[in-house]
Amino acid sequence: SHVKEVLRSAKKSIHFMTFSFTDDSIANVLLLKDLEGVDVKGVMEARQVSKYSVFELLSYQGIDVVKDLNKANMHHKVFIIDSSIVITGSYNPTGNGNKGNDENILIIYSEEIAEKFEEEFVKVYPEARN
Repeated sequence: SHVKEVLRSAKKSIHFMTFSFTDDSIANVLLLKDLEGVDVKGVMEARQVSKYSVFELLSYQGIDVVKDLNKANMHHKVFIIDSSIVITGSYNPTGNGNKGNDENILIIYSEEIAEKFEEEFVKVYPEARN
């Protein structure tokens, strides 16, 4: 619920990089923020895009989401909100991550730290494909 609360606070942008992303409720927040004019972009690990993944849902609804095709696993679990808030940790936005696993989530309110994560996003995003 904390993740969705922070995502709902976005005014300008949500950029994300995820290893596994199957949580429809978080995907729905991203879709609503996109409808509000928030710049929503994401990179997901290609090997984790399956029928359970939200990749097709987001893509079909016009979200700029791409598959990471780097030969190494893109193992990030991060949302960057308005270039000033970072949600990161071991948590994948999945049902198991929510209910079945012991996970950690850090919500960091720091433009300086967000800038570092944005640098990684800017590096990873152009190398990915739809």
